[in-house]
Amino acid sequence: MRNAFSALGDLPDDTEEAWSTTRDTILTKAAANILVKRAVRRSWFTTETMDIIDQKKEARLKGNHDEWKRLNEVYKARSKVDLERFYGKLADEAESGFWKNNLRPAYRAIKRLRGSTRSSANGSVIRSDGRMCNTPAEITERCKERYQNTLNHSIVTPSADRDDFADSATPDVTVSEDVPMLHEVSRAIRRLKNGRAAGAMA
Repeated sequence: MRNAFSALGDLPDDTEEAWSTTRDTILTKAAANILVKRAVRRSWFTTETMDIIDQKKEARLKGNHDEWKRLNEVYKARSKVDLERFYGKLADEAESGFWKNNLRPAYRAIKRLRGSTRSSANGSVIRSDGRMCNTPAEITERCKERYQNTLNHSIVTPSADRDDFADSATPDVTVSEDVPMLHEVSRAIRRLKNGRAAGAMA
């Protein structure tokens, strides 16, 4: 590197020409000595597929349309195989987690398939007249209106039949109303399966 930059010791007097010489020297030597990390937007592509993409780009820059067209067909076939292999791997990991009562691989698979695209919160809130809320203030006002209409009701008309039914109901003696003991809570927690919600299907 020290010898490579020796050419910068004798630069031309013209400013533009001197800058061009400096820039070209730095870029040339950097490309030859510094590894460039390739940006990968689709992580499921194999190295062979990424090489095909580079060859396609080179053919397009050279104006070789026939070669670009051939490489494009190869790229389509390889990318399809890579994508199917990627989906299969995610499915196998999720299935393996299911057999072990572990839902984390499934959640990771869903997250990877969903990607990083996030929907706008403004687009999911609709006013009572059907229009979209466009600002946070409109969303807040709509939520306030929604809960006021949902939680505030008129006084319920008394029902004699319902009152008679409640008075004649007998308590279920099989249901304990006592405060649960510590050992009962501990036993219930131990019965829970890893990664599974409590309930009849757990």
